[in-house]
Order: sequence, then structure tokens, then C-alpha cells
Amino acid sequence: MNSQTTVSNCNTLDFGTVQNNNLVFYYKLSRPSSLPSGTGTLRVMLKLNSSATPQVIGSTQNILDSFWTNTLYESTIPCNLSASQVQQSGSSIYLEFETSSNIKTSSCSYPIIKTLTPSFTLSPTSLSLPCGNTSPRTFTVTPANIPSGATVTYQWSIGNGWSGNVGNGNSITLTPTSATALPSSVTVTPSINGVAQSSKTCTVSRPTFTTTATINGSSTLCATGIYTMNNLPNGVTVQSVSSSNTNVATVSLNSSNGQITATKVSNGTFTLSVVLQNTCSQPTTKTKTIQAGENANVGITGLENGINAGSSVSISLSNSNGCSTIYFTSASSGLNFDYVGPDYAVLSSTSSNSGTGWVYISLTGGTSIYKEFPINVIPPPVIPNSNYISVARIENNYNVYPYNQWKMVKAYYYGNSSDVTYWEWNIGTSYYAKPNDSSVIFLFQSSSNVTVNVRACNNNGCSPYVSTVIN
Repeated sequence: MNSQTTVSNCNTLDFGTVQNNNLVFYYKLSRPSSLPSGTGTLRVMLKLNSSATPQVIGSTQNILDSFWTNTLYESTIPCNLSASQVQQSGSSIYLEFETSSNIKTSSCSYPIIKTLTPSFTLSPTSLSLPCGNTSPRTFTVTPANIPSGATVTYQWSIGNGWSGNVGNGNSITLTPTSATALPSSVTVTPSINGVAQSSKTCTVSRPTFTTTATINGSSTLCATGIYTMNNLPNGVTVQSVSSSNTNVATVSLNSSNGQITATKVSNGTFTLSVVLQNTCSQPTTKTKTIQAGENANVGITGLENGINAGSSVSISLSNSNGCSTIYFTSASSGLNFDYVGPDYAVLSSTSSNSGTGWVYISLTGGTSIYKEFPINVIPPPVIPNSNYISVARIENNYNVYPYNQWKMVKAYYYGNSSDVTYWEWNIGTSYYAKPNDSSVIFLFQSSSNVTVNVRACNNNGCSPYVSTVIN
């Protein structure tokens, strides 16, 4: 340990500049003859400073009563102590013995000192120099733990691409000589009293080239399309273009004007990639996803609920991007296309029966649509049947003036009662009440017989009148 082989009587342990120190404590334990047992635990304790809480270093030793010779026990205990675990001065180390009955006894403390190793820090350690930037940059070395009176010098190596006054001081300012060529990394070697120390290097690099430029053009390619770059910075050029799937579309670059031409090969999706390059020859890639031809999920709407027998419906293309039009149609028996346009058609049913129909629609560009749907038969509206109506006279004793002259008739429906929601009466010139009820009272305006007419009604219409003569 720093040329020390033995340290006794709690003298100072000098680590010097040694970072890893292996220590072996030779110890002798003695106990009073009155102490019945020598069983206990021995520990190596470290205090960082006078006010710090002691910490156990290394492994402890368990000492049994059988180890003792009468009242004495001698042995060794090793430990390892790094220079980073202690201060330059003020730290100490000692032994502590604790009996099985928790009585603690400590040895004297050995002070510890160490010599700090000289060190040097270069700032910055890395430099990200954007393309086109030629601003001056300063590089500075900060020394630490230099021995008093020592002479420190610095040897700088700046390589290529820098200009500036380079001396042997701890700080220099350099300027890039080119806006496009990356200068060398900067290295400095400090020396203490002519003895070279470890070199320090600042690594110079370019940040990743990024740009807000975007690809301008449609996301749909029906046949051919022209694409250009938006917000292209000065000095940035288009180097190359490519298609992720040449079976779907091919692309080409006009180097004279920077325009990109895309040509559809088949329906599908592809990615247009454009490689840009700045004046420092740094590349970056911009992409755009494009649908070539009709969308894969193109379909038709209008037949979600089928078609009613004897009626017609309008059919339209759905999810279409406009790259295709209808050019061929066919339908199952009993169905006809009355009109076919570019993106919609009119389908009619000549059948009176229910069932399942189908249509087949072909679009330009190779897409076909087949759809099955129900043919619905709508039952005719239910109107009350006059054959189920009868009218009967009811007792005419009513306590209404003029007394005993009022008469009542009542209508009956012998079909489905739910088919009738109200009644309509026609009793000529007689005065009558409750004209929409199933029964009515009326007062003769003459002494002759009266013809009573009634019909049953619902929201769909009314039956023919049924007539009955009342005298």
C-alpha cells in the first residue's frame, strides 16, 4: 500500500495515489477472566469523517468461545478499501468487537490520507457542427489536483479544416475553414513538468440532416401524376426517387426541373421515396403513400335493405376515389338496370315474388363488384271489409229532450277488430252525435223512415258504406 508494509500503533495509513488498497489487520483480543464467554463478532469499521456514521467494511468474523486460549485470542481480518471510499484526509478505520451479550469494544482508529490524482477535463467533449455553420468555437481544458509549483503545458492537435491561433495554453478558439467540409476532431495532451498525461479529444460531427420539405401531389394516382417538393431549402437537391412496388407504380425524376412523374401499373398502394441531399452531401428521405387506381374497398350503396318487388332503387359507388367508372352491369332474373351512369345506376324489379337477387358491376381499371340482396314483397294495406259490417237498432229511451224521440244504432265488425280504428256515419238530414264511434244516437227531422249509412275506417282507408233503414 503506497510502499507501506506495516503500520502500527494507530499511525496514519497513506494511500498515496493507489486506488485499490488491500489491508490485513493483525489483532489480539483479551478478556477478563470473569467474562464467562468469548463468543462474538469482529468487524472492520470505516468513518468517512469525524461526524460520519461508521460503516462496516468487508466481511465480519464470527469468533467462538472455543477459539480462545484462556483469556487471549489472536488472528487476522482482511478487507479491501478503494481510494474513492475515503476523503483526502479526515477518514479513519478501526476494529470493533461485539460480544454475544451486545457489549462493544473498539480498537484505536487509524487515520487515512490519500493524494489526489491530477486530472484534466476538455470542454466540449463533442461538437455537433451543422452544415453551413462556420461560427468560431472555443475549446478549454480545466485542470484539477495539480501539485503545488508544478508546470503545466498543453499540446493541441487540430487536424484539418480549422483556422486559429494555437499555442500551449489551456484554451484555444478555432474557426471552420469550410461551410461544407467537416473539420477534424480536436485533441489536446496536457503535460505536468514535461511528463505527458492522458490525451483528451473533442469529437466533431454533423447533426442528422432534417428538413420540413414535403412531397406535393395527390395521394391518388389514376393513371399518371406529377409530384414536386414543397419548402425545399436553398442548396438542397433531389438526388433520387423510387417506388416501393414497381408492380403497382413506377416513378422517374426530371433532373432539369425536379419534377417526379409517377405512372400506374396496377391497382394497389405504394410509397414514393425521395432522397434529398444538402451541400454537405448529407442525405435524408421523404416519403408519401399513394393509392394507385381504385381503392381496394370500393363498393356500392343502395341495396342495404334489398329491393321491393315491382319497385326500383338507386345504386351508387361507395369508397371510390374517382379513378374508375361503371362500364358493365348485369343482374339476376327479374331485375333490370334502367339507367347506368359513371358512378351510379338505377335498378328495377319486374318480379312480384320475394327471393334473393344479385348484381354484378365492372369498373374501369379492373375492379368488379358482386352483391347479393333480398327481394322484398310488401303486403297490400289492410282496409276494413264491408261484408263484415252489420248495423242494429238499440233501445231508444233517452232522458234527453224531446223525450222518447231519440234513437240509437250500433255498428258491429265481425272481422279482425284491429282492422278498424274509427267509424264514419251518414244519417242524412237527421241530427246525430258521436259520428266516429261504433254507436250513434240521432233525432229524426221528419216522420218518414231514415236510411242510416256507416263504414269502418283505419289509417289505410275506409270500407264502402253499409246502409240500413230505421223507422
